[in-house]
Amino acid sequence: MNNIHTTGITMRAIVGALALVFLASSCIRTSTPYEQDIPYFLEAPRPGAPYSSSIDIAFRLSADATIFYVVKAAGSSAPSLGAFTGGAAGSAGIVSRGAFTANNTTGGVTFPHASASYEIFFAAGRDDHVSSAIQRFSLSFSAGGTSMRGWFGKGGTTTGWHTNGSGEIGVIGAAAGEFSSPSGIAVSPSGVVYVLDGGSSRVQIFSSPGMYHASFGSSGSGDGQLNNPYDIALDRDGNVFIVDTGNHRIQKFSSTGTFLMKFGANGTGDGKFNTPEGLTLDTDGNIYVADNANARIQKFTASGVFLGWWGKGSVTSGWHAPGSGETGVGGSGLGEFNSPYGVAYDPAGYIYTMELGSRRLQKFTTAGSYITEWGGSGIGDGLFDMPYGLCVDPAGYVIVVDTFNDRVQKFAPSGALVGWWGQDGTTFSGWHAPGSGQNGNFPGTGDCQFNSPRRIACDAAGNVYVVDWGNNRIQVFR
Repeated sequence: MNNIHTTGITMRAIVGALALVFLASSCIRTSTPYEQDIPYFLEAPRPGAPYSSSIDIAFRLSADATIFYVVKAAGSSAPSLGAFTGGAAGSAGIVSRGAFTANNTTGGVTFPHASASYEIFFAAGRDDHVSSAIQRFSLSFSAGGTSMRGWFGKGGTTTGWHTNGSGEIGVIGAAAGEFSSPSGIAVSPSGVVYVLDGGSSRVQIFSSPGMYHASFGSSGSGDGQLNNPYDIALDRDGNVFIVDTGNHRIQKFSSTGTFLMKFGANGTGDGKFNTPEGLTLDTDGNIYVADNANARIQKFTASGVFLGWWGKGSVTSGWHAPGSGETGVGGSGLGEFNSPYGVAYDPAGYIYTMELGSRRLQKFTTAGSYITEWGGSGIGDGLFDMPYGLCVDPAGYVIVVDTFNDRVQKFAPSGALVGWWGQDGTTFSGWHAPGSGQNGNFPGTGDCQFNSPRRIACDAAGNVYVVDWGNNRIQVFR
């Protein structure tokens, strides 16, 4: 009989299927098949109820067979075969166990705590006798739906991907795959990661997190050169747009780094910039730029043709068409801006902006019509201290890097806080539900700790990439 146990399930398949419930934090390991192996196949696990401590397992196995599972604390050794069916031998440390019968197509596993790490072991058998190879998954998840996968950059010992729990910390570097004050990040639909390495005036391309591929850019003011670049975004064709802040312009490159065009210059008029800081693109390819010192959001076509801007003008507030003759003026009223730094597009048809000066997030239509706002200055739930960037995940949640509070906050589209993650005053690092009583503003160098995080990106699979600026690394969460 052919052996079909799941040596073919990969880390990527598992992580991609789990949405916000758990992640596999270590490779799947299978023991040597036993002589009486019962063929079975565990398909990619799926989420249970949102933010719950449960997973759903789909499986295929031989007729009249049963799949048994055992849950133990993280780092535990594998149970004996007898422990799967309730035997005392080898059962020490078991948190829970159960079984799924052959006539099921899915089975649910509930874990006792919604913010912890576990090992879950599977085996198949007949008539209360387990006879297949044991398969093991290392799982870590939280009630808030954010779990750390790991980080990449230069560590104290190695450069590249560092799995959660590696014990290494980020170190500044200028070689391939290393970072010097990284300032922006973008991820393609296929998972290619572009990191704007501001301190080295370059863009580094990774075929997957931590897998360095290539780089482009250098310091200067010529075509393709960069001067204190502060944000990066991709269009639907994979072209790369960079906010070349020190040169007061936007540059466009191919997906491989070939210079294609530029637009903008220093000034206050239509299509000109004064220290631009952020940008995003909508599904039509239109470009939105946070024109920081001009206190406005400018909108352009995909080819860089100016369409208009919104914010407080020298005469009126709101949308300003080309040729209005007005210039941007800082303000704190509805639809006005005080040092706009971040801007993000929601495919539902909205633009979110983030301001350093007013410590708030504002929501607009793509034509600049004000909808709502939330935030304010502080360290408590839903408040901000110098928030630099934001992204919108596939489910429409708005995720904000709360820079000087050294944390990441997650909101519903209505502005309701879902929770935040980072280190709190008790030195706990992880997910904090609303009303936890804990605050941010506790920097750190460990896993799920931040030191002035600057930018953030959400990919199509729901992964969240945080530019941990002060730690010279990119942390990845699920």
